[in-house]
Amino acid sequence: MRKLFATTSIISALAMPLGASMANEVVPVVHPDLVSVSQLSVPLSIDLAHLQSRANAALAGRLHTFNENNVHCVKAKWFKTKVPEFRGLKIYSKIVKTKISPDLYCDLRGHVDRRGDLAISGNGSTLNFSLPIHASVTAKTIGIQETAKADATFFISATPGINAEWQPTLDVHSDFRWDRRPEVRLLNMIKVTIGSKVEPKLRAEMAKLEASVPPMLEELNLRVEVEKIWSDVQDPILISKIPQTWAVFVPTAVGVSGFNVVGQSLDTQVFLEGETRVFVGEKPHVEKVALMPLANTAPEAGQFSLAVPIAVQEGEVQTLLDAVPSDMLTFEIDEGIALQGTLKVTDLDIEMHGNGGLSLMADVQFDNRSDWLKAIDIFNWFDVEGRVELSVFPALDESTQTIYAQGLRLDSETNSSLADTLMDVLDLPFVRDALANQLKYDFSEELAEGIAEANAAMNQSVDGVVHISGALVNAGVRDLVIKDGLMLVVAEANGAVSASFGALNN
Repeated sequence: MRKLFATTSIISALAMPLGASMANEVVPVVHPDLVSVSQLSVPLSIDLAHLQSRANAALAGRLHTFNENNVHCVKAKWFKTKVPEFRGLKIYSKIVKTKISPDLYCDLRGHVDRRGDLAISGNGSTLNFSLPIHASVTAKTIGIQETAKADATFFISATPGINAEWQPTLDVHSDFRWDRRPEVRLLNMIKVTIGSKVEPKLRAEMAKLEASVPPMLEELNLRVEVEKIWSDVQDPILISKIPQTWAVFVPTAVGVSGFNVVGQSLDTQVFLEGETRVFVGEKPHVEKVALMPLANTAPEAGQFSLAVPIAVQEGEVQTLLDAVPSDMLTFEIDEGIALQGTLKVTDLDIEMHGNGGLSLMADVQFDNRSDWLKAIDIFNWFDVEGRVELSVFPALDESTQTIYAQGLRLDSETNSSLADTLMDVLDLPFVRDALANQLKYDFSEELAEGIAEANAAMNQSVDGVVHISGALVNAGVRDLVIKDGLMLVVAEANGAVSASFGALNN
């Protein structure tokens, strides 16, 4: 059976016709803010295979068509030789050039096509794009024509990022490599290299491809995804049903860790920093915070913290008090001539006040009559009895997970010697200790259940689209609060919590 304890300051009010007047003082327990500084992570992942599929669907099969006339294909060839030259008595040599073949001008017809799919891969923070191409170009001149075949590969490396306004950014570098250069031989004799004619066109097409990479990421609408999660995680989450307890995450800053290629996905972590506020009672109304610009620096990885109020209800405590045997709180008092007799404390009742106070009421009877007086006092007129109210101040023992009484204090002002005698008896240390020992409450079961409920609440679908998942552990007991007829043990739960699209990982 669980035990109840409470720190009590006894402010007694004698409910008997003794003319006693008691000051009904209630000392409130300090109410801590049920607020924790938290960080919530939002993993974002871009499937490279999906990105590659979309890019290939949008990329034309034919990249360029050649239709150029009078292109200088072959430069004239000259024969150089030295011939003697006489200048007086001296002989010099000079170079004589003789054209042996003319300049050739060609008409170029052909096309550049993809010879495979655009491939997207990555390493670390860099995305790599590669596209194999094939060129077929026919050179025609003076009734002669030959067709050149060529193969090349475009390469693009891009380092992705996100700017403060949630737009994707890319630091892009591109190049290409000839796998087979375009060459023809006219009449199988004259070698014509048209790579210098084809290469500028290829580079122009590569620039177009490079320019198409940022829109690929923009179409993924990262901001829309983050904005949806940002809004949904601010909805109140029911973390306990009895009593109704709600957790509300209020973001105050947001940052991103940067992109990293993991396997076939481009991953990043968005970190939402803020406060987790806990409300006991009705579902709170939330004024949601709009998505903020990204911080300039990525935040350090933190943890999600949650205050978990464990409710100890007045009825539970009363049930334990009702089970106290009637003879358990009977004391034989022998404290000198003035304080001798039998004290009985019965009919214990607990009351939790809305202002944070806790009271224990009890019927008390002190019989200090002599044997001779007992014999003639058949109606118990000469013993002292009444009902007292004890102001209770509970404290926590985290090591044993119990609530206990720090001590009892008795304050009284009466004009009755009989009432004063009763107050003196109740104020005896061993009486106060005995009462305090009856007021102990083991909240370990409730604590375990509360942490389990909080974990369940942190693993759920918010609206069927955004899902929250996490693992929280008990990080200790923070404080004790009496609020609205409840005694709340405020535990701290810490762990990692994330919000994302898609199904939960069961």
